[in-house]
Amino acid sequence: MGIKFCEWCGREFVPNKYSSTTQRYCTADCLNAARNKQEKVERKCIVCGKSFLGKPKRKFCSKECRARKQEQKNKNLDRELEPDTPYLCQKWRQEGESIKKIASTLSRSEKSVKKALAVKLTRVQLRTMEEYFIPCTNTPSRRSRPATTDLLEEQITGSTKG
Repeated sequence: MGIKFCEWCGREFVPNKYSSTTQRYCTADCLNAARNKQEKVERKCIVCGKSFLGKPKRKFCSKECRARKQEQKNKNLDRELEPDTPYLCQKWRQEGESIKKIASTLSRSEKSVKKALAVKLTRVQLRTMEEYFIPCTNTPSRRSRPATTDLLEEQITGSTKG
């Protein structure tokens, strides 16, 4: 770890031990000053195509365009269910995964996952799910659930064990 010179103010400094190879500024103030003084260049908004002046990484001309892009992204999360989606959602839910985790894994909204969980599976899908059941060991169960085979049997026969 040697002495470096701040790229903003030119002072000598000793980089901290965790970022000694990448640290370019002596203080957070110099880092922020350098970021704020980035040269603005002409950019083109990825939503509306309008030209604007902005920092090199900026993608949107306004908050409205950023919000429109986010809406488009969210609509895609609620797309139509693919044939395997209900099976995967129900299998992972049986294995103890949270709805939020399933939604993240499949790039879907939680609403879309809940819709997939409500779909009735075929007997073949239920048997396959039972055959390939893998208990989720890293997620503690928040509530007591019947054994997976009992749940699958309930779905196949339509009755509960007493």
